[in-house]
Amino acid sequence: MTARSFHHKFVLYKCQSAMKRMLVPLILCALALVGAAQTTPYTPPTSPRSRMSFDLNWKFAREDAAGAEAPSFDDSSWATVSTPHTFNDVDSFRQIISHSGGDRGTYKGLSWYRKHFKLPAKLEGDKIFLEFEGMRQAGDIFLNGQPVGLYENGVTAYGVDISTAVHFGNRENVLAVKLDNRTTYAERATNTTFEWNANDFNPDHGGINRHVWLHVTGKIYQTLPLYYGLESTGVYVHAANFNIAGKSADVTVDSEVRNASGDRATVELSAVIVDRTGQVRARLAGNSVDMVAGEKTVLNATGALKGARFWSTGDPYLYDVYSVLTVDGKVVDVDKVVTGFRKAEFKGGAGTGGVYLNDKFIYLKGFAQRSSNEWAGLGQAYPDWMHDYQARMIRDNGANYVRWMHVAPQRVDVDAADRYGIIQICPAGDKERDVTGRQWEQRLEVMRDTILPQQSQHPVLGGRQHRGHRGTYAADGGPAQAMGPGRRPRDGRPRQRQRRVEYRHHAHCRVLWRDDRPGSADRPAHRTHRHVPRIQRATPRPRPFD
Repeated sequence: MTARSFHHKFVLYKCQSAMKRMLVPLILCALALVGAAQTTPYTPPTSPRSRMSFDLNWKFAREDAAGAEAPSFDDSSWATVSTPHTFNDVDSFRQIISHSGGDRGTYKGLSWYRKHFKLPAKLEGDKIFLEFEGMRQAGDIFLNGQPVGLYENGVTAYGVDISTAVHFGNRENVLAVKLDNRTTYAERATNTTFEWNANDFNPDHGGINRHVWLHVTGKIYQTLPLYYGLESTGVYVHAANFNIAGKSADVTVDSEVRNASGDRATVELSAVIVDRTGQVRARLAGNSVDMVAGEKTVLNATGALKGARFWSTGDPYLYDVYSVLTVDGKVVDVDKVVTGFRKAEFKGGAGTGGVYLNDKFIYLKGFAQRSSNEWAGLGQAYPDWMHDYQARMIRDNGANYVRWMHVAPQRVDVDAADRYGIIQICPAGDKERDVTGRQWEQRLEVMRDTILPQQSQHPVLGGRQHRGHRGTYAADGGPAQAMGPGRRPRDGRPRQRQRRVEYRHHAHCRVLWRDDRPGSADRPAHRTHRHVPRIQRATPRPRPFD
């Protein structure tokens, strides 16, 4: 080997060694960047949307006060309270209820709430909404002395658009609510009472007994699921084409969008599914629509979720679903829905009938829980952690199911059931009897207004109504659908009569069936009835909550 060739090989060896020394850190750096990209929690884009609690610093008087809606009214001597609040926390449970008719001696009458607040000047030009999750029974709502809303059904959430009525900057606003919790309260437009406004099964703990929120959005926005008051349906997340063994499903986001900008706009929807660790698990592509000023329409985004953890009573896994609205590439609104995904089926057949969750039979056992969920000394209004505590007690007792009684549950109770893996059958409003005319229409309206905010809540398997429900709910293994007269389900399916199956567990499991003919009554399932599913057990019947 010549000196020259040796020199060339030595230089080449040195260059290769140097490249290797440089390449190793580069590879390690690239791997670190990939790892960081995979572990960095998802941060949604910024948008004008915000939600602020309106629970604190209400002034309250348990009496009628003439002129209390006026901003100049002197409420300095009134008590300061926060919502959820009831004025029956001090006079309920004073007698043992060993009689019919419910609690005795509680105050029923008029009362007033007033709240003073200011909004930043930067919010002027945005859309501003008030949301009352509920009150009992009815309330006239005033802002700065002017009537802006009337709440009457005592069950569902209610929305008010106050964008043009509210002051901004240093100008103070006064929000006033005149409450009436008398069981004799009649709907103002028709002079019709609400059948579920009763003191026995649905005790009327008066007050603003649920949360109050202030929502802010831009002029092009995804609506709130508050049909009562706003006639809007919000965001609906649902899944189909389940492959349980393959851990996949197709997820769709339907979002109602309104263009209040005063001009034409091209609006596009997309969505992101994020797991509990903050990692992105799916991105859903959507459509774009040209919207004229004032238009309201539903946009869709669809995609596959792979490696899914399906919600079940044993693993109540929840995802965050962000729906993102853009106009000409600029994000104008981001909304978040917390939900899970599960395949639910109601099956018939001797020995095979029952509720199937994610392709597995599930034995439901639990409670018929009064929706008011009141506590002695607190009434129906108490902190969220106590609702969470109640859900935990249900699970600690070996239960996985709640059949809410007569009226729809509070949203906080549905959310708690989400987290603890409790399946629910949710009613709307009734009093165990047939109704006709306006009272039937009131029931239909409460069904609709209950379904919309709960339609993405996967533990809610269906609706429950007493006699004469006339095909209002569909228990088809998918989301419950409002199917009132002349109304099509949201997924476009034609109206059809459906059989409704209800699973109860008191001392044992009982299956009920009812057809859709007006006046039909619940009938216990019997093996000789050819239409009725029956659960047959190969093992002895378990004791309650085994």
